[in-house]
Amino acid sequence: MEQSILKGKVMSTKMGCSDPVASNISSTMQSLFANGAEVVSVNFMGAKVIMLRNKEMKQELRLGNSEQLSKDKK
Repeated sequence: MEQSILKGKVMSTKMGCSDPVASNISSTMQSLFANGAEVVSVNFMGAKVIMLRNKEMKQELRLGNSEQLSKDKK
């Protein structure tokens, strides 16, 4: 953490699939760690999630419990 901003280095990645969505998420995650991300706890679709965001780069990524996020689809 640097001035309340999360930063990190991704040493390597190994993707389980080459799906365009997975590639986009991987790229966004690497960018957020390299350029710094604000960590925010929010409610999304009725679930508690952690959001990583960089307002300057207009990037955000939400991480949450898949059971909570898909509870309305059952």
